[in-house]
Amino acid sequence: MLRACFAAMAIAFGATAVVAQSTPQEQRNALMSSMWRDGWRAIAMMARGREPYEQAKVDAGFAKLTEIAPKLPPLWPEGSQGVAPGARFASAAKIWENKADFEAKLAAFVKAVQENRGKAKDLDTLKVAYEAVNTACDNCHEVYRMRVER
Repeated sequence: MLRACFAAMAIAFGATAVVAQSTPQEQRNALMSSMWRDGWRAIAMMARGREPYEQAKVDAGFAKLTEIAPKLPPLWPEGSQGVAPGARFASAAKIWENKADFEAKLAAFVKAVQENRGKAKDLDTLKVAYEAVNTACDNCHEVYRMRVER
């Protein structure tokens, strides 16, 4: 009985989380935040010399990036301009003004993540993989991401 109660609570919580992130803005924000927190942060800190190299963290980080990156492209449909509640960053209007360029940059990011997963075997090879993926991130963020003014 207790297990059934916990199962029902877990299902209700999961459904609430999905409903809470039902808009494209909220989905984008949640995935981008997770990509940084659960994937890219540890890789970036190691590549920048701020944390010691740990293969397990590199592998886990790239696994998370590989999981999330392909989910991103459909999250910028027409009419999805705007800011997710509590977001620190938002998508710039330029995305919808130059959708083809944005989609090309996003595809290049997805490709960079896929091509560099598994390449890092030590700090030197991590730096090469980091640079390739980070360049793809920056190519898009420099043009199509804006900081939310609070």
